[in-house]
Amino acid sequence: MSVFAPTSRSVGMPLAVLEAWAAGVPVVATRVGGVPELIEDGRTGLLVPSGEEILLTGAIDRVLANRELAGQLAEAGRRRVLNEFDVAHLVRDYERQYLELLGRKAIT
Repeated sequence: MSVFAPTSRSVGMPLAVLEAWAAGVPVVATRVGGVPELIEDGRTGLLVPSGEEILLTGAIDRVLANRELAGQLAEAGRRRVLNEFDVAHLVRDYERQYLELLGRKAIT
């Protein structure tokens, strides 16, 4: 896939964006729900307002026409997934939260 472009009008935390990043695919998405909290516009993907089809197609065209930009977006997204959403990181985060709730310190 050359670019992943979810165009939801409403979404919470879109796991499909994480999956695209993990696969090394650049993302162009609509600015709805939790998407703007996940995607850093211009760094890990491109964001456009929901319902703005011309802006959406322009952003997709921009990524398709600029392989350097596509590579930068894909790599930044991939790094974000590996640094913040990989299984080992999530397990450590859950463990830390549980231990905090129990009043204990995490084992390092």
